[in-house]
Amino acid sequence: MRVISTASQIFIERTPTEVFRYVTTPDNWVGTHPVTASVRGATHEPAGAGTHWKEMIQPNPQAEPFETEWWVTIAVPSRLWIIETEKLAFPGLRCRIAYTFVSAGKGTHFYRDMACLVDDEVQLDPGLADALANPAPHDAYVASIKEKLEYQSSGKPT
Repeated sequence: MRVISTASQIFIERTPTEVFRYVTTPDNWVGTHPVTASVRGATHEPAGAGTHWKEMIQPNPQAEPFETEWWVTIAVPSRLWIIETEKLAFPGLRCRIAYTFVSAGKGTHFYRDMACLVDDEVQLDPGLADALANPAPHDAYVASIKEKLEYQSSGKPT
């Protein structure tokens, strides 16, 4: 089994509760995460343990989109949220994303750690492997969360 992982982090000038509520509401992924084309299911409020929904992922403009079903496996409000899928793009490619929220002064250190497990018999397309390992879209996602939350609360651009 191979592991492909990437991690992103950012400081957001909002409380862990505010960041947690935003991040754990799948509707907020559309327009925030660059590869999320749409979500459907239980998506309009923070997703607690056991909640599941589907995300349409467009890895890049040239790639074929695919649908993935996410399950919340751990939800500790304002501290930790872990989601998993048994089939990211196809059987044999699983994914686990851990979101950690740490109070710091007047804000939150927000961490996003993604690990994809690839079965040995799976021939992973090099483009998809590169997309999974590339931190750029994930860094853009956490930066977008910061921008949206800080702008939402202040009413002016950051």
